[in-house]
Amino acid sequence: NSLIQEYSYFFISLAIFFSQSLSILILIFYFYFYVISLNIRAFLIVFNLMLYTSDIFSLSPGIYTLIVPGPIRRKCLSTLPNCMR
Repeated sequence: NSLIQEYSYFFISLAIFFSQSLSILILIFYFYFYVISLNIRAFLIVFNLMLYTSDIFSLSPGIYTLIVPGPIRRKCLSTLPNCMR
């Protein structure tokens, strides 16, 4: 059971790492197309992409935490029915 929790925390940490890495990569593209290349068409594509991906990357670790069995999911599932009464 502790091995499952260890794996779930590892994957949560990995999801957070990937989401933050991709956010930084998108910010680098944003800076490059806005400041260095002055390519407005590419800048607008990256800007619109950044609006959606920032929300997705922010939500993905939390959603993953609720999907994977573990103490956080058990606590949420035990608290939710009490809140709905």
